[in-house]
Amino acid sequence: MQPTAESIFEGHLAEHEDTSTDENKRVEGEAFQRLITEHPAQANELKRLRDAHFRVADILPKTMDDAPALSSPPYGADRFETGSVLLERYRIVGLLGRGGMGEVYRADDLVLGQPVALKFLSQKLAVSDDLRERFFDEVRLARDVSHSSICRVFDVGEVDGQVFLTMEYVDGEDLASLLVRVGRLPTEKALEIARQLCAGLAAVHERGIIHRDLKPGNVMIDGRGEVKIADFGLAGVLEGAESTAGHMIGTPAYMAPEIMEGQGPSVASDVYALGLILYEIFTGQKAFTGENFNDLLRAHREDAPKPPSSFVADLEPAVEEVLDRCLEKDPARRPASALAVSAALPGGDPLAEALARGETPSPEAVAAAGGTGALSSRVTYGALAFISIAFWALCWLVPQVRMSGSVPLDLHPEVLELRAKELLDGPLEYTGTWKNWEWNKAHTASGFIWGSGYLDWVAAVGDSDGEVKMPTGELPAPYYFWVRASGRPIYSEDPLQFVSPTNPPLGHRWDAVIFLRPDGGLDRFLAYRGSSTDYPDGRDYEGDNWTAPEAPDPAEVNSAAFLEAVGFDPADMRPIKPTYWPRVPVDMRLAWEGLAPGTEEGEESLPVVTVEAGFYEGAPAGVIVYDPPAPESEVEVSKLESTLSDIRDTTTPILVMTMILTGAFLMLRNFRHRRGDRPRALRLAWFVVALTMLNWLLNTRFTTSVSEEFYRFTQAFGYSMFWGGASWVLYLGLEPHIRKVWPHTLIGWTRVLSGRWRDPMVGRDLLVGFSAGLCMTLVEPLTAFISEALGFPIKARFIDNLEPLNSLPLALGLVLGRLRFAITLILVSFLLLSLLRSLFRSKVAAIAACLLIGGLGIPQAGTLGGPLIDVAIGFLKISLWLVVAVRFGVLAAIAMQALHMLTMTFPMTTELSLWYAQPTLVLLFLLLVLSLHAARSAQGASSPGAQRAP
Repeated sequence: MQPTAESIFEGHLAEHEDTSTDENKRVEGEAFQRLITEHPAQANELKRLRDAHFRVADILPKTMDDAPALSSPPYGADRFETGSVLLERYRIVGLLGRGGMGEVYRADDLVLGQPVALKFLSQKLAVSDDLRERFFDEVRLARDVSHSSICRVFDVGEVDGQVFLTMEYVDGEDLASLLVRVGRLPTEKALEIARQLCAGLAAVHERGIIHRDLKPGNVMIDGRGEVKIADFGLAGVLEGAESTAGHMIGTPAYMAPEIMEGQGPSVASDVYALGLILYEIFTGQKAFTGENFNDLLRAHREDAPKPPSSFVADLEPAVEEVLDRCLEKDPARRPASALAVSAALPGGDPLAEALARGETPSPEAVAAAGGTGALSSRVTYGALAFISIAFWALCWLVPQVRMSGSVPLDLHPEVLELRAKELLDGPLEYTGTWKNWEWNKAHTASGFIWGSGYLDWVAAVGDSDGEVKMPTGELPAPYYFWVRASGRPIYSEDPLQFVSPTNPPLGHRWDAVIFLRPDGGLDRFLAYRGSSTDYPDGRDYEGDNWTAPEAPDPAEVNSAAFLEAVGFDPADMRPIKPTYWPRVPVDMRLAWEGLAPGTEEGEESLPVVTVEAGFYEGAPAGVIVYDPPAPESEVEVSKLESTLSDIRDTTTPILVMTMILTGAFLMLRNFRHRRGDRPRALRLAWFVVALTMLNWLLNTRFTTSVSEEFYRFTQAFGYSMFWGGASWVLYLGLEPHIRKVWPHTLIGWTRVLSGRWRDPMVGRDLLVGFSAGLCMTLVEPLTAFISEALGFPIKARFIDNLEPLNSLPLALGLVLGRLRFAITLILVSFLLLSLLRSLFRSKVAAIAACLLIGGLGIPQAGTLGGPLIDVAIGFLKISLWLVVAVRFGVLAAIAMQALHMLTMTFPMTTELSLWYAQPTLVLLFLLLVLSLHAARSAQGASSPGAQRAP
């Protein structure tokens, strides 16, 4: 069997390990060249082993044992005698220790009157410019880290050509000496030291620094038993980690396997060293041992450490799982951070520990807290089942209590659009006189809107206690189908809005809008017919003289044919004096009054409607049908309802103004002190930019003009950048205060902004948010359904949004818009909750205050028969919101709020084959996809040994 590269190099090293002289180095080099000639297939591996061994040997002591600890008894000749005064400031007390990089003395700072430690670079290494620069780097890097578990470094100095640094004097001993002296630490003490060590290392990583030489000898334990991480002499910044690949620096016994193989250092390599230290703390044994570098390399690459439970029988399984994860050979399988290690330890809560110390936890600490949040299969499938049942219950209840379920939606939009085309081509004489008119999608837009007259009647009937009845017949119409037709491609002037009857404003050349009733009858029509040069026959002054045209004769208009064409029986209409002036040029106006279509003589209610029309050169230019006016409500408002309305009218503007002023103050203060989670704020900003641009793509109507499309693209991009920038400023202003006061609510949200979309806690929060959002929407329909079943009819049906019926892109655009609004609303709401907690200094008082504000201050629908019912619903919904917000945090609240707003406004039905089931299908598809992703993440994306929620 062919010998391995390791065994070949071991034989070579046994003969030529001594390279202390130039002659020995030359002999070793010649022998190594002969070696790789004899084994060409393993030449690259042999070169790597040789480079790894001698790079470590150049910097570290020859022995594989740790260098003497800083607090070990002094030995050898001291560089300075006790009592010596350096730079007229530092009086030497004695030698604390001597290591491979230098010596450490205890001294008294005569200026500040406190003990310090002076670390001198060894005289042998001081001649190296590279090592001197690394010595200075220790000061630069260590001073950039401020944490209670980090040994503070003060300054650098030089005396008689000898460079030293001043640092905090730790009255205690290093962890290596402690483990040698007492062996394994008690579990409680080991957990305490482990958490402090994790917190200190996390502070180092948060500043973008890798320690690179983390070992027990560099961990000090002071007289109070608290951890101090020391010795940043080998540390480096994360940005430069790749450039150090191939240069092994550190202590081999605590070096990650990828470092030994020549890769660059990383957070994962520090976590590996952390795992080795924790292994010794909990077991009193080293995880890997070896007589030389090759033995250690083989052990770290191939061997698995003995299970800690084999040394400590009563060791908690969670501790063993954490150690196993830290010592994974693959860096990607290790915990993502030191804080993740701390959070996985039994009883670990880095947020609570930071708050107890009076510190604001870092965003990384927030993301690492809370455990994995993984759910069991039973809970996950139960949540999916509940979401499915709740959604289907909504589809069944909504048509019974919403306006869209009580009005006819029989005619398909294509049928109504065809009817509009017939009217424009025929009796309205709009397209027939237009040169080169072509009916196409680029020149038209359409959609549904509620009829304001119908809603006024519904409100009047609901307030009348049965004394007022809805008019019979087809008027007022519950909704209208509108169609825009233009002489050029039509698109919205606002990039974030879809084309509507008023967007863009009417007034373009050859521009018209028509409104149809549900049965296809005409309700309104307005047309700009352009200048006279657009007419087929043309017009001009004759002989530069102008005379007023003759007044048109009303008899020239076939009133009967016109009324019949627009859906009225001429026999039921009589001429009256016109009062309507269209907002377009007209030269003749006519008006008629009569019964609404569908009404017969002798009925109890005889609604009277008015039809008015303006004509321009014989063609209709403006038509409007006035619905029967709804009677004014004569029901007196109760004193309780009036009081509640006054409270809402007063509370809402005060609350909004207070939040604006407070948010602005916090933003300015946080910017001034450079606080805030800038990386995640930037990710949120770009997410908002992407949402806004996608919304524009869904709402826009493209033309063939490149210059026009470029202008509109830049306009939309400007809007999106504005909203993205506003989100960035808002998040930087609000997030630090929420993180300081209520950091647990940001755990799942911070993980999402960190790109951990498949994190188990993210999946859990989404499932909770979706379930709660459906529950919030079910409150009012279910209450209304029960009230009607008990004989207490509701005053009016809930009004939903007909815009999702207009088109699929518009429905998807509304989803994106609601999501963006939900993010802003929830962040501001959490700021209010955090401010209340700071004000009352009590979690319970803050929740109670928020409950009172939400229950009384948020306007309710007022359709369930009385103010007390509305207030009860308000308190129920805000209570559900608070439970989700406080228990599960921002991410769950955003999911809940977004889904609640969508299901509250989208028309829904159980008959999915009907044309108006499109909004239901959109919500069903999105909810299904996101719920399945959340369920898979919640139970399947957890790492080995993850703690599952009950």
